[in-house]
Amino acid sequence: MSYSRYLLTEGASWILIGISMVVSAWPGLLVSESLVIPFAMVGWVCVFGWLAVALRRRGVPLREVSRWMCAGRPAGPGTPPKTMSAAVLLLALARDVVFWAGGTVSFYLACRWMHTPQSLSNGGMTLGMGAAVAVLGLIETFPARNHVLAMDADARTTTRVIRHRAMAFGFPVVATAAQDAAGTPPVFDRTFRSVEHNGKPQ
Repeated sequence: MSYSRYLLTEGASWILIGISMVVSAWPGLLVSESLVIPFAMVGWVCVFGWLAVALRRRGVPLREVSRWMCAGRPAGPGTPPKTMSAAVLLLALARDVVFWAGGTVSFYLACRWMHTPQSLSNGGMTLGMGAAVAVLGLIETFPARNHVLAMDADARTTTRVIRHRAMAFGFPVVATAAQDAAGTPPVFDRTFRSVEHNGKPQ
């Protein structure tokens, strides 16, 4: 599967997950209305804090929003040349939606049924995290995907996803189409820009 198509699909998945988290944790719906705003802020900070750390490790500047969600991890020497098919990738993304969205909704339905107090269910944090996840899904669907399309057009190649990170923990493993077909690891720098094209440094 091309990286651009993957970003479009995963971005839509994240938007769905984020909306389900917001709806399930909405004040007065399945959880109480106390302490929603403070905990929502904590949830928002947790999501973007994790993203900031991940981007820093890959050398991606925080000011470049279009590259936030496309810092895919290049396939390295230790990466097996096996490539997940498009069907398997779609199945993995669907599994993530079921796990996160279904799990969140089920959790708060159970909390509602058992009259779990807000101090334990912590709907405010889930509300904030859900809003942040939905925003990241929008970034992945539009700016990040456009960045990858432009990058591929400049290099006259297609970046492909080799492996999906289970349960969306981290960025996917990527390689160019030629490297994927040859089973050779790509040469990438920390900013996810290829430093080698047709055997010559860019």
